[in-house]
Amino acid sequence: MQHVQWMGKLYKFLGVTVGLCISGMEPEDKKKAYKVLCDLGVKNLIITLGSKGSICFAGNEVIEVKANKVDAIDTTAAGDTFVGTLASKLINNASL
Repeated sequence: MQHVQWMGKLYKFLGVTVGLCISGMEPEDKKKAYKVLCDLGVKNLIITLGSKGSICFAGNEVIEVKANKVDAIDTTAAGDTFVGTLASKLINNASL
């Protein structure tokens, strides 16, 4: 797990292996995995699920967002774009 201190806040980034393991789990198992990660200091967790959308764990709240149906031509850097947009919104005090 990588730690980055930026603008007075500590951000933790999980490796791809952890994300892949969690993303393939059933919803109840994802919640259990999140509780384990909380014990490691993770406060919020977002898992992107490709064409299925994303799931966000924030404290006791679980937010599931369905993806819009699109005809994808190229998904290169989709994850980077997602994280960059999310970071921009959070820096500007948007809520999850």
